[in-house]
Amino acid sequence: MEASTLSPLSLLQFPSSTRLLTSACCPDKDLVVLISRLGGRDRLSLWNYSHGSKAWEVDVGVGDESVLAEITGLAWSPDGQTIAVVHNPPQVTLHSLQDGAKRLTLHISSSNAHVHRIVGVWWFQDERSVGASSIPDIFKRNDVVTGSAHAILRKLPLLDTLQEDSQRLTATDLFAFQGSQTKSSSKSLFPSIINEWPTLAPDPLGASISAPPLGRSIDQSGGSSDEADEIDFHSILAVTDDHGYLHCFLDGSFPLGNISLGPDLSIKSLFKDPKRPIFFAHLSIRVLESEAVATSLGPTFINVPLLGKRYPRDLAKLSSTARELMWYTMRVVDEMQTTWYGSEAFGGARDLGPKWIQALETKQKEQFGQDEPDAILDLTTLLVTGRATDSLLDFLGSGDQTSERPYLYIKGIQKWESTMTEALVKLRDYSEKRIAPACQRLHLVLEELQGWSQL
Repeated sequence: MEASTLSPLSLLQFPSSTRLLTSACCPDKDLVVLISRLGGRDRLSLWNYSHGSKAWEVDVGVGDESVLAEITGLAWSPDGQTIAVVHNPPQVTLHSLQDGAKRLTLHISSSNAHVHRIVGVWWFQDERSVGASSIPDIFKRNDVVTGSAHAILRKLPLLDTLQEDSQRLTATDLFAFQGSQTKSSSKSLFPSIINEWPTLAPDPLGASISAPPLGRSIDQSGGSSDEADEIDFHSILAVTDDHGYLHCFLDGSFPLGNISLGPDLSIKSLFKDPKRPIFFAHLSIRVLESEAVATSLGPTFINVPLLGKRYPRDLAKLSSTARELMWYTMRVVDEMQTTWYGSEAFGGARDLGPKWIQALETKQKEQFGQDEPDAILDLTTLLVTGRATDSLLDFLGSGDQTSERPYLYIKGIQKWESTMTEALVKLRDYSEKRIAPACQRLHLVLEELQGWSQL
């Protein structure tokens, strides 16, 4: 009898050398992630091995970091829609399964001063019911307790949405043929204070902000209408480094801190009880004066009691809501600043007056021989008496000089007046209808956060 052999499911051919990690295959789809290195940069590509076709390919890292970045590990989210990619230097990025776009960057911090290396990454689904409480269900709606900051925010009118910078299309986006260019991860548009703010997945409605029209569909209860997101709910992304630290992230995004297991220890394998906040770790230790590594056959139990309560999620939701409101306020202030001061693309409202005055003084000096022209004096005289100097009449040009208030019919004045009026009205409305309500909502959230800090 001939020896049995393994028949291949598919045969894939690649133009360059690639690497295959142990967790490269998607648990519930015919997909595999491969890593190639081109021009000193690691590239991530998704392949459908049942059809032998490539879905997408992206560069990892940004700018000079991408030259040094090296992919060392992968983990799939429980819903299979997100890929956690581990880099060296230590960093974790979350990529979308649809197009490989980078959704979030997780920075791995440690109290150890030495440069560490990530040695393992796992993403665990949680099947337990978190937040068991004595509060009757009649007082809770979608895990929101009556009287809390989020319960108050749900009753307030939604703030008007703002267009994200990432949604503004460029000429390349408009006219490039689909799939004609290689997708790459672009530099984050968020300022550092927002980019490093601990947060869960974006939930504008939870912060009482209208969801963007092109954004993900979110129901009015504050939860996602996508069933896949419910699978990731309460999931734990666990990352370990070579200095004995275990880093946990709620829902794969919100950092829960790190657990020190010992400076000479590292975790070779990690499992989690799906219904209890307990991890099972197989620890390894380097033998003194040798390069040998000894791994214990018996697992070490790591109990994290707070994961069994609702406090971590409540804190994460408050932090996420505070980030949404702060980022919303920063963008509103930025739009107000652009309206008044202008930007690189166009001038602001405040620039019209000085340019207009400068042009009038130039005419008075060059064409009417005034050594010391004073445009402000001439305009003030016109506004008070209705009479204009010869230079001002010539500058206004098309005005009806027989009218008692000829400046009302001057196109230049009308343009300046309409522009200034629109700018000032926009500044007033943004202050009253956007910034003030957002700050009030942020005050509610920070009050509740202060209460958590006093527990």
